[in-house]
Amino acid sequence: MEMSVSEKIPQQVITLLEEATPDRVRFIKLGRKSKWWPIAKETNTIRIGFKTFDFGLCAAGNWTAAKSAFEETTTRTRQADVTRAVNQVQEFFELPISTLWITIEDGDVWWCFANNKVENLYTGAEDDEKEQSSGARLRKVVDTWRNTDVDGKRLRLDAMTTKITKVASFQETICKPDGAVDILRKIRGERSELHSLASRTVEALAQHVGDILDQLHQDDFELLIELIFSSSGWRRISRVGGTQKTLDLALVLPTTGESCFVQVKSQTSHSIFKQLVGELSNYSGYRRMFFVYHTPPYAFENPDADRVTIWSRYDIAKQVISAGLVPWVLARTT
Repeated sequence: MEMSVSEKIPQQVITLLEEATPDRVRFIKLGRKSKWWPIAKETNTIRIGFKTFDFGLCAAGNWTAAKSAFEETTTRTRQADVTRAVNQVQEFFELPISTLWITIEDGDVWWCFANNKVENLYTGAEDDEKEQSSGARLRKVVDTWRNTDVDGKRLRLDAMTTKITKVASFQETICKPDGAVDILRKIRGERSELHSLASRTVEALAQHVGDILDQLHQDDFELLIELIFSSSGWRRISRVGGTQKTLDLALVLPTTGESCFVQVKSQTSHSIFKQLVGELSNYSGYRRMFFVYHTPPYAFENPDADRVTIWSRYDIAKQVISAGLVPWVLARTT
């Protein structure tokens, strides 16, 4: 499998990620209410509690004896709860370095691989307070916890499928998430065949919509731009066009009070754009200017990107699609 490799990700981690399988993906909740996440992130470790499990028996892989000893502590009394606890501890001790561990914290999905060695942090009742703050056992992470894919794109929780995010409500410590396949794709920066097909279709639609925008009458073109902005919550505070030399469309965003003005032109030139940018200082009451046109079809070099946004025809086409205005455009073109 070919993969884009970020320079910040060591080759060992890339190799592990290339070889990872959905069966070897595990979600881990780092303490009750994620109380161990800060120390786990800082020290690049994964951690569990379960202090009443005998560390020696677990490290030796004697799970029959470990289960019996755990039952004697009466920490859990229902047989199903005992079995669930044993299975989670066993996975923490025995899942290999090739296991992809994920957790959901700080609005992101975080991932890592962990070295095989399990270290004991709990040696007796005197460590109860320490265990509460740091966990009872840990494994050191290979390199570091990460919240970006291999291309450096942040793995934002709000951009994830519910198949991934629903695991955050898991009440135990370790589980195999339903969205393991999707998680691997996200981290690897891969897309399914259907996703790629849909993406190419949208790109082709934007190309075709952009190619017919020059058929719109100037009045229709200005109205289209106003409809795009209004669909995003902007409210017009001056009429389109008129006698004003530069201010074609003045807008305000009611939720924040932010104001902007939009210069709408069917056909224009780079020299006209430069002139308008030079006049921008005359409009101190506006935080941003949008320069919108369909001809020529390419975007101009922008000397003031902090305050000026350029929409050429294909940028407009993407906004048309996003606002659901493709039928509107098709009805006014041939």
